[in-house]
Amino acid sequence: MDYRGVAVTGVWIGMALIIGVFSFTGSRLADASLILIFAAFMLTAHIIKQKPEGDSMEKLSQELPDFKKRLSAVEIDVGEIKRLLEE
Repeated sequence: MDYRGVAVTGVWIGMALIIGVFSFTGSRLADASLILIFAAFMLTAHIIKQKPEGDSMEKLSQELPDFKKRLSAVEIDVGEIKRLLEE
């Protein structure tokens, strides 16, 4: 799940918690639950329209070839550390 799925999940869980607290306490704001649900739908639509690409994705794609080399070097280092600890 990318950041959009996490954000949408957070919006709906937060909205449910807020409505639950308002309803449980018998607050006057419990009547505003319909407005909160409408706001959650609008936030969900806005979040879904966003694209995950951007400057950060371009930077990652430029650094990705070097990433594999660094990862293999770390794996070799971890293997050496394990070997030294076993001795």
